Amino acid sequence: MADWYKKEAGEVVKELNTDISTGLSHTDVLSLIRIHGPNELVETGKRTLLRMFVDQFRDFMVIILLIAAAISAVLKEAADSLVILAVVGLNGFLGVLQESKAGLGRRKPVTVLTRGDPSLVKMSLLLSEPVIEGFRLLRGY
Repeated sequence: MADWYKKEAGEVVKELNTDISTGLSHTDVLSLIRIHGPNELVETGKRTLLRMFVDQFRDFMVIILLIAAAISAVLKEAADSLVILAVVGLNGFLGVLQESKAGLGRRKPVTVLTRGDPSLVKMSLLLSEPVIEGFRLLRGY
């Protein structure tokens, strides 16, 4: 099933033994769901503030700055080392703050137009109604 996007449509239809005008039959869909399982994303748990803070230090430039701070400390340049560590720490704090605000933003009400009239709706309501239920889609098809 790899690299379907590289193949011509007719070739894919032939390999999948289907018809481009009718698609898969109901029994084919049920069979493929039994074989591959439903096409669903697994929800992960909510990230803690500590996890968000630690993740801020995975950036390449932040790692370079931490190495520079360590080198400054070894060379007995305490002021330089402390300044670098303060900047990196502040960057981590601001990153967590921004990331947590972005998560909270999904719960705030937003103004939408309904038949030309503005009304307040929770953002989560706008995002929670999928156009197509994910479990009804098949992987690779």
